[in-house]
Amino acid sequence: MSQRLTAASSEPSIDAGSVLDLLSDDDTRELFERAGESRTIPELAAECELPRSTAYRKVNRLVEAELLEPTTRAASGTGKATEYRRAVEAVAIEIDERTTIDFSA
Repeated sequence: MSQRLTAASSEPSIDAGSVLDLLSDDDTRELFERAGESRTIPELAAECELPRSTAYRKVNRLVEAELLEPTTRAASGTGKATEYRRAVEAVAIEIDERTTIDFSA
């Protein structure tokens, strides 16, 4: 399934400018790429060599933009762990007269 969004669109809550802003940041883009498989924020932070606070902030922005989705799993000793996984498999950006972003699920 593919979802198409243009900067002038009023459809889904995903904003083209926000997506461009998020994915223009190297660390945020790497977090998004590594979330192809479910991972906790501490796991993502370690893999991306980021401070946990930075990873939490950037992952939360990706969730707000609907690019990552949280899931909960049982964790030994602590009860629950929240993992994050890409909500879309790919993001294609086309810039011509209008900025167009395609999301592939």
